[in-house]
Amino acid sequence: MAFLSCDSENIDSLFKVLTSQLFYYWMTKNVHEYGESGFRLSNQYVQEFSAPTTKIKDECEIYEYYHLTKEEISYIKMIK
Repeated sequence: MAFLSCDSENIDSLFKVLTSQLFYYWMTKNVHEYGESGFRLSNQYVQEFSAPTTKIKDECEIYEYYHLTKEEISYIKMIK
C-alpha cells in the first residue's frame, strides 16, 4: 500500500498537482493503465513523481515549477 503525505500547509498544493492535466499526462506515460477504468499507482510509480514543496495557486504555476515550455504545455493540454 502506498501513501502520500505532506504537511498541512502544502496539502492544497499537492491536491492541485495530483488533479492537474500535467499529472494526468505523466500517468498516461509512466503508470500501468487498467483499460478505461483507471491507473495502478503502486509504490514504484508514486516514488518517481516529484511534487512541489512550495505553494501552488493554479495550474500555470505547476507548469512553471516544472519549467515546461509553451510547446510542452500545449501538448499536455491536448491530452484528454
